Amino acid sequence: MPVPVVELKTHYTGYFIDPLRGFFSRHRAAEHEATSKSIVRPAFSMYGKMRIADSALVDIVRLTVADIWEIKTISNIVVKVDGERTRSITINVDAVLFYGVVIREVMRLTQHRIKQRVEEMTAMNVAAVNIFVRRLFPR
Repeated sequence: MPVPVVELKTHYTGYFIDPLRGFFSRHRAAEHEATSKSIVRPAFSMYGKMRIADSALVDIVRLTVADIWEIKTISNIVVKVDGERTRSITINVDAVLFYGVVIREVMRLTQHRIKQRVEEMTAMNVAAVNIFVRRLFPR
Protein backbone atom coordinates (compact mmCIF):
# COMPACT_ATOMS: atom_id res chain seq x y z
CA MET A 1 0.00 0.00 0.00
CA PRO A 2 1.60 3.31 -0.98
CA VAL A 3 2.01 5.63 1.96
CA PRO A 4 3.14 9.26 2.20
CA VAL A 5 6.64 9.65 3.61
CA VAL A 6 5.25 11.54 6.59
CA GLU A 7 3.37 8.42 7.71
CA LEU A 8 6.51 6.29 7.92
CA LYS A 9 7.98 6.23 11.41
CA THR A 10 11.29 4.86 12.61
CA HIS A 11 9.42 1.92 14.17
CA TYR A 12 8.96 0.41 10.71
CA THR A 13 12.43 0.74 9.22
CA GLY A 14 12.99 -3.00 8.78
CA TYR A 15 9.66 -3.53 7.06
CA PHE A 16 10.26 -1.16 4.17
CA ILE A 17 13.92 -1.69 3.23
CA ASP A 18 13.54 -5.28 2.03
CA PRO A 19 10.68 -4.53 -0.44
CA LEU A 20 12.77 -1.67 -1.91
CA ARG A 21 15.67 -4.05 -2.57
CA GLY A 22 13.31 -6.34 -4.47
CA PHE A 23 12.04 -3.39 -6.48
CA PHE A 24 15.51 -2.46 -7.76
CA SER A 25 16.56 -5.97 -8.73
CA ARG A 26 14.53 -6.92 -11.80
CA HIS A 27 14.84 -10.69 -11.74
CA ARG A 28 13.64 -11.00 -8.13
CA ALA A 29 10.99 -8.27 -8.31
CA ALA A 30 8.11 -10.47 -9.50
CA GLU A 31 9.01 -13.25 -7.05
CA HIS A 32 9.41 -10.84 -4.13
CA GLU A 33 6.30 -8.79 -4.96
CA ALA A 34 3.95 -11.65 -4.13
CA THR A 35 5.45 -12.19 -0.66
CA SER A 36 6.23 -8.64 0.53
CA LYS A 37 3.79 -6.89 2.84
CA SER A 38 3.86 -3.52 4.54
CA ILE A 39 2.25 -2.82 7.89
CA VAL A 40 1.02 0.70 8.36
CA ARG A 41 -0.73 1.65 11.55
CA PRO A 42 -2.41 5.03 12.13
CA ALA A 43 -0.45 7.16 14.60
CA PHE A 44 -3.31 7.47 17.09
CA SER A 45 -3.43 3.70 17.70
CA MET A 46 0.12 3.72 19.10
CA TYR A 47 -0.58 6.32 21.76
CA GLY A 48 -3.57 4.76 23.53
CA LYS A 49 -7.24 5.62 23.70
CA MET A 50 -8.97 8.61 22.21
CA ARG A 51 -11.51 10.30 24.49
CA ILE A 52 -14.28 12.68 23.50
CA ALA A 53 -15.58 15.01 26.19
CA ASP A 54 -19.30 15.19 26.89
CA SER A 55 -19.10 18.95 26.36
CA ALA A 56 -17.94 18.35 22.78
CA LEU A 57 -20.97 16.14 22.15
CA VAL A 58 -23.25 18.79 23.69
CA ASP A 59 -21.74 21.40 21.35
CA ILE A 60 -22.32 19.15 18.33
CA VAL A 61 -25.98 18.77 19.36
CA ARG A 62 -26.37 22.54 19.86
CA LEU A 63 -24.88 23.32 16.43
CA THR A 64 -27.04 20.71 14.74
CA VAL A 65 -30.27 21.99 16.30
CA ALA A 66 -29.38 25.62 15.54
CA ASP A 67 -30.06 24.89 11.84
CA ILE A 68 -33.65 23.76 12.50
CA TRP A 69 -35.94 26.81 12.45
CA GLU A 70 -38.94 25.04 14.03
CA ILE A 71 -37.08 24.72 17.33
CA LYS A 72 -36.85 27.89 19.42
CA THR A 73 -34.41 26.67 22.08
CA ILE A 74 -32.95 23.52 23.53
CA SER A 75 -31.70 22.92 27.04
CA ASN A 76 -30.72 20.22 29.48
CA ILE A 77 -28.65 18.16 27.02
CA VAL A 78 -27.51 14.96 28.74
CA VAL A 79 -25.17 12.43 27.14
CA LYS A 80 -25.08 8.95 28.68
CA VAL A 81 -22.64 6.20 27.78
CA ASP A 82 -24.62 2.96 27.63
CA GLY A 83 -21.76 0.70 28.61
CA GLU A 84 -18.13 -0.15 28.12
CA ARG A 85 -19.01 -3.20 26.02
CA THR A 86 -21.50 -1.66 23.61
CA ARG A 87 -19.72 1.70 23.39
CA SER A 88 -22.93 3.43 22.38
CA ILE A 89 -24.41 6.65 23.70
CA THR A 90 -27.87 7.99 24.42
CA ILE A 91 -28.62 11.70 24.05
CA ASN A 92 -31.48 13.36 25.93
CA VAL A 93 -32.58 16.89 24.96
CA ASP A 94 -35.33 19.22 26.22
CA ALA A 95 -36.79 21.44 23.49
CA VAL A 96 -39.11 24.42 23.11
CA LEU A 97 -40.89 24.47 19.74
CA PHE A 98 -42.73 27.21 17.92
CA TYR A 99 -46.50 26.87 18.00
CA GLY A 100 -48.05 25.51 14.79
CA VAL A 101 -45.36 23.07 13.67
CA VAL A 102 -46.00 19.37 13.15
CA ILE A 103 -44.28 18.04 16.27
CA ARG A 104 -43.85 14.43 15.15
CA GLU A 105 -42.14 15.37 11.86
CA VAL A 106 -39.89 17.97 13.46
CA MET A 107 -38.80 15.55 16.19
CA ARG A 108 -38.13 12.71 13.71
CA LEU A 109 -36.03 15.04 11.54
CA THR A 110 -34.17 16.41 14.55
CA GLN A 111 -33.42 12.94 15.92
CA HIS A 112 -32.10 11.80 12.56
CA ARG A 113 -29.88 14.88 12.11
CA ILE A 114 -28.44 14.68 15.62
CA LYS A 115 -27.70 10.97 15.27
CA GLN A 116 -26.14 11.38 11.84
CA ARG A 117 -23.99 14.38 12.78
CA VAL A 118 -22.70 12.88 16.06
CA GLU A 119 -21.86 9.56 14.39
CA GLU A 120 -20.01 11.14 11.48
CA MET A 121 -18.07 13.59 13.66
CA THR A 122 -17.11 11.21 16.48
CA ALA A 123 -17.41 7.69 14.99
CA MET A 124 -19.42 6.72 18.07
CA ASN A 125 -22.56 4.61 17.87
CA VAL A 126 -25.67 6.57 18.91
CA ALA A 127 -28.22 4.16 20.39
CA ALA A 128 -30.99 6.71 20.92
CA VAL A 129 -31.79 10.40 20.71
CA ASN A 130 -34.63 11.31 23.07
CA ILE A 131 -36.17 14.74 22.58
CA PHE A 132 -38.67 15.96 25.13
CA VAL A 133 -40.90 18.86 24.05
CA ARG A 134 -41.35 20.94 27.19
CA ARG A 135 -43.27 23.94 25.81
CA LEU A 136 -44.70 25.55 22.69
CA PHE A 137 -43.75 29.15 22.04
CA PRO A 138 -46.04 31.53 20.09
CA ARG A 139 -44.51 33.14 17.01
